[in-house]
Amino acid sequence: MALESLDFKTNYYTENGKSKSNKSTRLMSERILQNFTKKIQECFPSYEGVIISDYNGYLLHSEIKNSLDENLLALTCICEGRNFMDLSNYQKLIRPLSNKIKMLVLLKKSWRNKKLIKNFDEIIEKENPI
Repeated sequence: MALESLDFKTNYYTENGKSKSNKSTRLMSERILQNFTKKIQECFPSYEGVIISDYNGYLLHSEIKNSLDENLLALTCICEGRNFMDLSNYQKLIRPLSNKIKMLVLLKKSWRNKKLIKNFDEIIEKENPI
């Protein structure tokens, strides 16, 4: 398989003989993730933090208001059945962003959150940076 020169729009090398690359043309940057989490924060008034983690528990992005451990929250994100820390005061929303990346949103417990979950799912469908 021979590679052509670097495609400067996508920063990927393209293969000879193939017209379409199987790589995404959208590169994930810190600014894109901050805009995405800002929209989630606007959706929920009781927002406490967002963790984006890969399937191994490696932390990709985090925005947390209080002093919770980011690495333990990343593990909580991928292991839904296990609790690595006491999160009884929070409501957890775990959503997949791709096959290998998940997002955990921590909210203060409130009855208002139930109404806003539909808006949250729409934000993930439309604005997913991954």
